[in-house]
Amino acid sequence: MPRCHVSLGLPYDFGDSDFLYSPSCERTEQLYCPPGLPVALQLTLKAASRSATVWAAMLEGLIPGIVAARRTLGVALSSDKGSNIARWVQEWIEHEEMRLGCPADLAMFSISRSLHMLDDARIGLPMALCPTCCLHGYGRLRVIFIRDPFARMSSFFHGYWSHRKGHLLPPGSFTPFETWIHMILSPNASASPLFEASDLDHVRPALDKPLPSNHRQVVFCIEDVEKSVRRVEDALCRGFQHCTPLPSFPAVKRTKRKPQMSTAVAGLIRERFRFDYEALASC
Repeated sequence: MPRCHVSLGLPYDFGDSDFLYSPSCERTEQLYCPPGLPVALQLTLKAASRSATVWAAMLEGLIPGIVAARRTLGVALSSDKGSNIARWVQEWIEHEEMRLGCPADLAMFSISRSLHMLDDARIGLPMALCPTCCLHGYGRLRVIFIRDPFARMSSFFHGYWSHRKGHLLPPGSFTPFETWIHMILSPNASASPLFEASDLDHVRPALDKPLPSNHRQVVFCIEDVEKSVRRVEDALCRGFQHCTPLPSFPAVKRTKRKPQMSTAVAGLIRERFRFDYEALASC
């Protein structure tokens, strides 16, 4: 708690990937399962996971409520910020903790989590406004989000890791990026003081075994979202008799052109992510 945060900043666009921040399902290895739609979204970090979270909220019909809450909070926090924040916490977050029967120490932790991103213009929302998680997604179409593995690793390294820990990499014959790839994909990466659990999550393959060929699973390729949305619509119509058009997928932030990599690094990535590459071939 809370499972999601809404952006109070500008520019305001509920179709943007930064509008809603909700990593709780994929961080706990759960699926996004909108109650009114027979899909289970299996997100992959650094594979448009933020855009996919907003899409999950769209599929669940949560956007109107989130937008209304965001507008209310934007007005309330523009004046008398301190007392209005206290009122928000008491009437929304604290009451929800009481309803769930959380002990006082965990309730206080959740309250702090709802406000810890306020300096970045984000505030926590009650669970009713957050996308629904489920563990297995039985009886649903599993939608597996996949992105080119090298693009995923490049995005995570150049967009996050190198700015915070890049100076800790040992000097070597490789470029910093290639050195990092050799280290984080090594069998002993989890024992390295350089890598946190969240780092390893960002380079975890989307698939750990071949994807079975059946109508209960479909690959959502980030490199072509329009085609992927149509693929999901077709699978829902054929296998679940749900033939209503789906909302457009939120805008995906495009990364810069991928850097060059050596043959050895390319082989290492292809070996680690071989099932992801097999699934991408179907796109």
